[in-house]
Amino acid sequence: MLRLYALSPLLAAVLLAGCLPSSNQRKLNRELFASDSLSRTIAEAVPVDTLAFVRRVVPPPEAILEFPTSFALLPDGRIVVAETRRGALVYFDTEGVYRSAFQWESFSFPFLAGTRGDTVAVLNRGSYRVDLVVGDDVVRSVAVPEERNGNALLTERGLFYKTAPEDEGARLYHFGPDGDERARYDLAGPFWRHLGFLRSWGDSLLVLSGYRPVVDVLTPETAPGAVLDTLTLAGFDSPQLERSRLWAVGDVDEPPLLSPAAAAVGDRLFVLNARPGWVHIDVFRRDAGPDGPRLLLERSLMQPDPRVDNDFYAVDLAARRVAGGIEFVVLTTKPAPGLTFLRWTPDGDAAASLDRVTR
Repeated sequence: MLRLYALSPLLAAVLLAGCLPSSNQRKLNRELFASDSLSRTIAEAVPVDTLAFVRRVVPPPEAILEFPTSFALLPDGRIVVAETRRGALVYFDTEGVYRSAFQWESFSFPFLAGTRGDTVAVLNRGSYRVDLVVGDDVVRSVAVPEERNGNALLTERGLFYKTAPEDEGARLYHFGPDGDERARYDLAGPFWRHLGFLRSWGDSLLVLSGYRPVVDVLTPETAPGAVLDTLTLAGFDSPQLERSRLWAVGDVDEPPLLSPAAAAVGDRLFVLNARPGWVHIDVFRRDAGPDGPRLLLERSLMQPDPRVDNDFYAVDLAARRVAGGIEFVVLTTKPAPGLTFLRWTPDGDAAASLDRVTR
């Protein structure tokens, strides 16, 4: 079986960013896990809304965007993208117009790790370090454990760093403002289940999984040393679910990507559902569930006129409130590095719910 550590560094970076869209398979087997079968049934019953296309931005050559892997929204609406191949941060205004690029020779496979105020956090996967950047200055660096498959997020509670080494189990670390370790938590299951971004959702931290429809959740009540609770994305459907089961039982060589990213706004979690050629976003809300807490699909959102294009890779997602709805920004690496802006204007109960949250 091909192991993730056998991949080239660049391809590994792609995989860890959640960019691998599919896999080879030795045999066709249409069986599903019971939870996936239930999710497919739920998905078939929810409404599907069409997103409004706003604009597509392909940056100019001076943006030096070749292999972007992650991005974040700054409080003033600007967009900052991590250019991983060339070691740079690339800034755009709120509408996606290129503004500047900050290239630093010490960046080593940089990935965005969140923002706080005007500070941009950058995880250097090649040197196990998080740099805090303000403008064109690196104001501070924090060393993180030298464990593989890291991902980081700067929050108001401090810096969180997740690792998923192949043979030691996945962990989540919490560092304070001085870089001191405050707590660590265990993540259940195989390492590949924890390959995904970290996201904030209210007072909780989400550990996303690109390869199974689940989310691990850290709440303020979670005791240090505990194993994080896992919530199922009930209603998540994908043409890759069958192959996902085959990967889990060891019958295919590579894990199929199910979801590269997610973004939270208010009481909704928007999950980017990997599809071959178009943007598909699933909307989840917390639900008590018949067997315990879960995230339940509320509706699905699709870009207008979806078409199959196997050369389309969406790698990251951000969401923000705008007048009357939600604007999504999707970072793609193919067919060209760039940003796609889409809007969802809900109606009926969904609009009323959004309005309550906004107020």
